Amino acid sequence: MKRFHRSMLFVAGMMTAAAPAQAQRVASDPGPERAYLDAVARHFGVPAAEADVLARSLGSAEAVPVLLLLSARAGVSPDVIGALRGRGARWEVLARRFRIDPWSLVVPLGGASAPPGLERVYAPRAAERPALEDAEIVALVHVRMFSALLDVPVAALVGRTDWTGDYPRVLRELGSGARGGR
Repeated sequence: MKRFHRSMLFVAGMMTAAAPAQAQRVASDPGPERAYLDAVARHFGVPAAEADVLARSLGSAEAVPVLLLLSARAGVSPDVIGALRGRGARWEVLARRFRIDPWSLVVPLGGASAPPGLERVYAPRAAERPALEDAEIVALVHVRMFSALLDVPVAALVGRTDWTGDYPRVLRELGSGARGGR
């Protein structure tokens, strides 16, 4: 087991070394991405430094909540899922590999309309349960996480922004709206 864990740390280290320059700046970014990673760390109960390392190894801060959610639900180390993701595995494939139904990530909208970026997921034909795209899974995880972080019901949250990316910006906008801004 120790040998396996060491090999996962080695793989994570290799992924970190190969991460794009933009991802390498994550830890030093004092702006929205820093606040975003701090919020992700708080939500999942991990140290901020761990969120930073995961963001660098994944090459994207926005992938960290998906990794942590799948890791928690699967009961495995984030290193394991991160290594598989680093080899190109899609989020849906990773979820299924660890016996997580990707459709369990779908958040009930409570009567709200499907938000931009998630129309296909909430379309009437979605009952057929097509394969979820990576961007859809990332958006679903963010809807769930932001609802909990901001203590705002999903139905009140989904129509206030689009769910197509730049989640540090989305959190900043939603956070200011939750406090009476916007």
